[in-house]
Amino acid sequence: MIYCNLTLTSSHGAVYSFQVSDVVKGKEGAFRKQVVYNVYTNEEEFDIKCSCRLFEFKGIICRHICKVLLEKNVKDVPSRYILPRWRKDIKRMHTYVLNCYDDPQNTEEKLRYNKLCSHFSKAAELGAESNDKYVFLMKYVDEAIEKLMDNTTCKEKLTPMLSEVTNVPQ
Repeated sequence: MIYCNLTLTSSHGAVYSFQVSDVVKGKEGAFRKQVVYNVYTNEEEFDIKCSCRLFEFKGIICRHICKVLLEKNVKDVPSRYILPRWRKDIKRMHTYVLNCYDDPQNTEEKLRYNKLCSHFSKAAELGAESNDKYVFLMKYVDEAIEKLMDNTTCKEKLTPMLSEVTNVPQ
């Protein structure tokens, strides 16, 4: 935001319009050109939009919006501008994968997940070798997913499926 300069262009009640001039680096950082972006804010609805549309495209607040928020002395960014994919407190399937801020203890669920991933990876390699193997694997994976998604699934329901698997295409 060092290169961002802010100018208020219009004000109608709680609606403000700003021009934020930004110096954009060219290839290899040598060439610089000045670009002007329009940022519109509505303080009643706390709505803010920038003409660069970075938030709409990538879900990340751009530095032009940040410059306006800093200038308006806003301390907390509204939660609608922090998408769930950027939050640590949202439970996702890929969170079974260990990361730097996880509890170092392995839970049984994480261990099962890692073992399943390893097996599925090997099955995918084998299934990709031929169309017959692919069709065979997809049939059983789809059937397994369907049975696992059914909340009434029990041991008796899964056993017949496993005993059916006798001849694998070569």
